[in-house]
Amino acid sequence: MPMRVNKAASVSDDALVMLASQFASALVGELRAQLSRDAQQTPAETLRGNKTRQAKGRAFELFKAFDQLPDDAYVPLDVLLLLESISRATAYRRIRAGILPHPECRGGTVRFRVGALRAARTAANA
Repeated sequence: MPMRVNKAASVSDDALVMLASQFASALVGELRAQLSRDAQQTPAETLRGNKTRQAKGRAFELFKAFDQLPDDAYVPLDVLLLLESISRATAYRRIRAGILPHPECRGGTVRFRVGALRAARTAANA
């Protein structure tokens, strides 16, 4: 038996176009509202929770103050990378070769003694 189509329940093409247009305009409105909220955030709010970027900033501050640090201070690997202008892989390669001092693991992090780094740098320059 053939299916009967109820013509009153069918949706016209014009109604579909109008419905799609309303949906698209609502979506555009939501996107504009989200963009305006993002634009109102301060840079500190945008960076909140981004520990990697904050850690890199801290390493750069330590790098700038490296000459004033005491010999018994500890610095992270990122400071060594900035001091030597090398990659992480090259740093570990030089540590294995004995060119750079071995790090100390403190609290699950890799740290280098400033005095040992200074001694290695003066030995490399001599």
